[in-house]
Amino acid sequence: MECQCYTNLSVAQLNNITKQRVEENKYELEKLKRQRLERERQKEEMDQEKDLLQRLKEADYYREWEKEEDSFHFNQLKLRSNICIFDGCATPTDLLARYISEEHDKDLSVRHLKYMNQRPIFMV
Repeated sequence: MECQCYTNLSVAQLNNITKQRVEENKYELEKLKRQRLERERQKEEMDQEKDLLQRLKEADYYREWEKEEDSFHFNQLKLRSNICIFDGCATPTDLLARYISEEHDKDLSVRHLKYMNQRPIFMV
């Protein structure tokens, strides 16, 4: 190690060296403070990006869940309508939905003409 001996220096020179070291230390402290603040800012930005991505991911998940729920309810309504038609207690709405659907079966229309003759639909 190199030893710096200040015994043969004057008081003014020692004061200058001390002031210079104090200034260097202040500069280093400011530099470290800026670096720490920059790291904190970057960490906060990353956290915000993670939160945003998480919210988008959750929004997509709930959007898909809502579609599945709507599809389930639609299928349940179709099933209820079909059950009512097969049991002979269908309403005109059930029959209309059945005739409009792609699953229309010609045997059903013949089977339920009796129902339509018993309860005629009057249009005003």
